[in-house]
Amino acid sequence: MNYLSPDLLLTTIVNKMGLKLDSYYKWLYENKDLFPCSNYLVSSDTDGNLYWTDNLNGDMKKFYDLREKMQYYVLID
Repeated sequence: MNYLSPDLLLTTIVNKMGLKLDSYYKWLYENKDLFPCSNYLVSSDTDGNLYWTDNLNGDMKKFYDLREKMQYYVLID
């Protein structure tokens, strides 16, 4: 992986340590190969191709939106 979001870095480390993960972080780890990195400006696919986050399409857009909603409920709610 050329890029990894901070939440995925944490999830990867904790998973490799064998520690118990919350359902959200299990889901992130299981899907890290689909969408390894994103922030509010730039996102990356598994090949390292970069995209403007506000111009994502198709499955990447759906995954990004779902991840944003899940982050809100895990971290805020």
